[in-house]
Amino acid sequence: MRKFLFLVLILAISFTLGGCVERKLYVKTDPPGATFYFNDEEKGKTPLSFDFEWYWTHKVRLEKEGYKQIEKFELIKAPPYMWFPVDFFMELLPFKIKDYHYLTYNLEKASEKQ
Repeated sequence: MRKFLFLVLILAISFTLGGCVERKLYVKTDPPGATFYFNDEEKGKTPLSFDFEWYWTHKVRLEKEGYKQIEKFELIKAPPYMWFPVDFFMELLPFKIKDYHYLTYNLEKASEKQ
């Protein structure tokens, strides 16, 4: 009985001490200083980085005065170790897994009205 309780205790502790996946998105533009929106939420001026929660398609928008606005959908793919059912066990590892994604955009100057 003691061995069983010890095993249950060890499993409970391992579930609470499990690491997690750090998902970070880095955004860079040329020229820098564009306002970046992720799923219609302003994230700041480029270059920037922020944590995100979900892999899938996300709506992105870039705005900078004097440049054409960019609005598109970006697919952020999950790495193979985050596919079902492996992802469950990856979340339980006792260390943090880092998954970084990078988006780079070239802004075009807006045409001047004549």
